[in-house]
Amino acid sequence: MKAKDLFVFAGAGASASGRSWLPLFDPMRDAILKQLDLPRYVPSTPEAEAQAVDVARGLAPEPFFLALERSDAQVVPWLNEVLDQGTPNAAHHALAQLAAEGAAVWTVNFDQHIEQASGHALRVAAWGEEPKADSQLLKPHGTLGGELVVTSEQVLRGLSPSWYERLRSDVKGRTALFVGYSGRDVDFHPLWNDVLSEARVVYWFGREQQRLRRMMPVVSATGRLEFMKHAETPSPGQEPNRSWDFLHWCQHRGLVNISSDLIGDLFADRPEQFDFPQLKSDSPDFTRAKVAEILGATRDARRTYLDLLTKGPGRGLAAKAVVQLTINHGGRPVAWALLLPRLLPTVGGLAQKREIAERKRLTFLAKSGDHAAVLRGTTQLDDKSVSTLLILRSASLRFAGKLPEAASLAEDATRRAHKEGHPVRIAHAAYQWCQALLWAERLEDVNRVLDDELNPVAAIAASRWVAWADYISAGLLVREGKVDEALRVLQVGEARFRSEALTDGVVSIETTRLAALRLAGDDAAFEEQRTRLWARISDRPRHEMFYAQGHRFSFECVRLQEVEFLRIHQRRLAEARQVCATLAQSPYPLMATLALLEAALVDAELGGDLKNAQAAQRRGQEIGAGLVVSRAEALLANRADATRELFFC
Repeated sequence: MKAKDLFVFAGAGASASGRSWLPLFDPMRDAILKQLDLPRYVPSTPEAEAQAVDVARGLAPEPFFLALERSDAQVVPWLNEVLDQGTPNAAHHALAQLAAEGAAVWTVNFDQHIEQASGHALRVAAWGEEPKADSQLLKPHGTLGGELVVTSEQVLRGLSPSWYERLRSDVKGRTALFVGYSGRDVDFHPLWNDVLSEARVVYWFGREQQRLRRMMPVVSATGRLEFMKHAETPSPGQEPNRSWDFLHWCQHRGLVNISSDLIGDLFADRPEQFDFPQLKSDSPDFTRAKVAEILGATRDARRTYLDLLTKGPGRGLAAKAVVQLTINHGGRPVAWALLLPRLLPTVGGLAQKREIAERKRLTFLAKSGDHAAVLRGTTQLDDKSVSTLLILRSASLRFAGKLPEAASLAEDATRRAHKEGHPVRIAHAAYQWCQALLWAERLEDVNRVLDDELNPVAAIAASRWVAWADYISAGLLVREGKVDEALRVLQVGEARFRSEALTDGVVSIETTRLAALRLAGDDAAFEEQRTRLWARISDRPRHEMFYAQGHRFSFECVRLQEVEFLRIHQRRLAEARQVCATLAQSPYPLMATLALLEAALVDAELGGDLKNAQAAQRRGQEIGAGLVVSRAEALLANRADATRELFFC
């Protein structure tokens, strides 16, 4: 093997070992949060660690830096100062040698340690310019001193055609190596399966094998995706190091020659402190509020904006932020107020304002559960309709019991949102797609959409979308019987929702937790959780957002969990049958169909007829509810199936 046979892609992990010691995103974020006086998001004690990890660490760098940039904080100069430290480590020297010998070397790192290791002899192409035919080191996210790709808006634009074609050309027919890279960049994530299918073989020096295999199904299915084990360290007792694994692989094949001193420094202890400069901002208070908002603390952000209205400079920005928060997070009163723009004429800029107001109004109606109104308001959709309208209609179709149509429309909405380049819309559309598929029990499709669409974008959209992705993940884990993992993910998701006082999300999480506790067989914990949940959905929370408070669907979801608890765990079959009779009258087709199935399971255990099973099978087929159909068919074939517990969440 020769260097020219290789395509090498390096991520931030390649610059994290000695002698570089450059920080990853988490330490940078924590430093900024401390400087902005937002300590509750920074782990300072073991007790604070859980909340900090659950809330702040779920977010990708791009929305965080976007919030800073929109607050007029000097993000790029700060990053230049942070990353212009340290010296090249052994991995950088190896990458420089490979590039000089003809390897196609790419990195999404901003630092210039590879260039420094080469003595600045490499020909570099960085974002902001087009790659040249003789470029030896390619930096698609930019380089220090130039334009940097740091925000969600930038990564959603994707690679330009010239950069994309260069990527395909550099990969084709080569052995691809990935070091210090997670594969989560939104601009590269959708490309890897297609691009790497033309590689000879792909060696990944990293973790998360299951996620990466799902990300690259074609490459994995052909047996060309290999995850490299840790190499034996140079000295006994040293902690494994991915940069060393990569370096060992290259040295073993005679591709690079690195001194023992540099190799030894890879295993040195990281310095306890890193010298973070002060982030400069024209209005630190406004910057703090913007960051709090992206982390979900909308109440805190609103208070800061209102305070700024009385503090002279920045009043205009603060006023605009208050209006945006009110429109984005208001309730029914705002929905009624947004009827007024209907009086505006449908000409020029006024037509656009009228359209935006109507979208916001329908969004509030959807949040509060008025799905009939949403369906009436979204009947005239066409190829020019904004993805938000498709998203809202998809959600309402799901509640109306039209699951295949809801899933198909959510898929269209996701594609359209990608074209619009709007991270929140993409995340929302992908979430609705996952939900429709989950209700239809198309679990393989849910996993695919979760990995390919929702998870990558949720982290660059907002904290709440990471939480909704957690919610979907937990539902899958319950169905797979992985109770401990499901409970852990639910705890993480709940912390995210609580951080922004979003009670709708907390209620959804706690309802799914009932299913997980049934799976765990923890009856006492189930009853305790049920009592708390009934209180939560019945009471009016103060200083919280609960759009669907008192909504019938929330009550019926809890009652459905209670039916299975009564039937399987307490053997109170007659009482379970009574609850089923009530739920069968639900205006929500899926809930009524599940109630029919539950009634059929009770009938089978009591030796009754199977008319309800036949009705459940028929209704399940009509609405596309795969779980109902499969269990009803199994019950009709064998009454013994009734003793198997039902999990729907």
